Amino acid sequence: MNSALIDIGSNSMRLSVYELSNGSFRTLFREKIMAGLAGFVVKKKLTPEGIDRACDGLLRFRETLKLLEIDDVSVFATASLRNISNTDEAVGEISSRTGFSIDVISGFD
Repeated sequence: MNSALIDIGSNSMRLSVYELSNGSFRTLFREKIMAGLAGFVVKKKLTPEGIDRACDGLLRFRETLKLLEIDDVSVFATASLRNISNTDEAVGEISSRTGFSIDVISGFD
């Protein structure tokens, strides 16, 4: 079975595709977009332009996943969406526009 992970970071967004078999995995594909989301934070809020930038990256990844015929996708964000004051608003907007459910990683063990 093939699965994908998308990491929404402060500077880059990464798509990784894996083949899962017998309890192990093998990397099949990687793509990175330099989104620079940290540059779109003003007064601790991700700006509408930053939200657009995140959506553009995720929609690009969606097209790649469609071509690769991969439906099993997990999307997570780290400090890029955790350390802003409008996390819920930004995640809601990005999810609504892209169709991806986004898990914001707490940063705690």
